[in-house]
Amino acid sequence: MTNNWSDLDNSMAFFIIGANPAENHPASIAHLNIARYDLNGRGRNAALFVVDPRQTRTARLTGVPYDAANTNDLRKHDRYVRIRPGTNIAFVNGVLNSIISWMYANPTAPESINFFAWHNSTAANSTAARAVITDPGNASTVANWPKYCDSRILVDTATGDYQRTTVTAANAESVSNFPLLAADVDTAGTVFQLLRAHVAKYVAATTARATGPRCHGTGREWLPPAAPDSHGRSPHG
Repeated sequence: MTNNWSDLDNSMAFFIIGANPAENHPASIAHLNIARYDLNGRGRNAALFVVDPRQTRTARLTGVPYDAANTNDLRKHDRYVRIRPGTNIAFVNGVLNSIISWMYANPTAPESINFFAWHNSTAANSTAARAVITDPGNASTVANWPKYCDSRILVDTATGDYQRTTVTAANAESVSNFPLLAADVDTAGTVFQLLRAHVAKYVAATTARATGPRCHGTGREWLPPAAPDSHGRSPHG
């Protein structure tokens, strides 16, 4: 696992594609069910999305009864989507395009505000000091580096590498060949804008032709309401 069991226990949504952890990784499903059935008493039930050509035992975990009167019972968003074999990349690109397009069309929605605040490093706890070795060979840090993602880094499209610059570390020594950050993710040439352009062709109709007709409408409408500290998880298997 690349995350702690407690992360699964406290998640609000799970997205499982091309995996069958109910049979191949039952320990992860035990923790998924803690979140699904609120066994820790957190007052919410996690959603489950499964994408697979086969209706696996994991897929059959979707669509369980839920409390329609409880807005925090996110199991109402459960989905099992059967796609054609070998079309998982097209499917994921279609979902990404749907979500990104929705956020740009709804910039004042909490989901959009939280997303861009995180990626633009204006949200609380969205940056950290990055450990570096300075040009003279000493250990130091570079402050306010984005956590967990490179979405704001500029790309050299000629080489496919990050654009590079020289920065000053906390000990006042230089660090050369350091990735160059843009002011925000809307700057042309950032990792995020290149991703946005790449998936733009995967509109719903195009994605459905590749993956199967059941895949129309995939994307943002699946998602439970966002919270600033909410995260989805993908159990291995």
